[in-house]
Amino acid sequence: MNQTNDEIYNSILQYLERCEKELEKKYIDIVSFKSIGQYVNWNKLIDDNK
Repeated sequence: MNQTNDEIYNSILQYLERCEKELEKKYIDIVSFKSIGQYVNWNKLIDDNK
């Protein structure tokens, strides 16, 4: 995956925003994700789960 933490965060955020549009009758609360997602070490989180 050779992505930076910022790239991973932005990829996940874009995916969640697309889901909001595609799942019109569902509400996806991404406020907390936006608040804390940029501070998560995504690379470590991914590596620890392999």
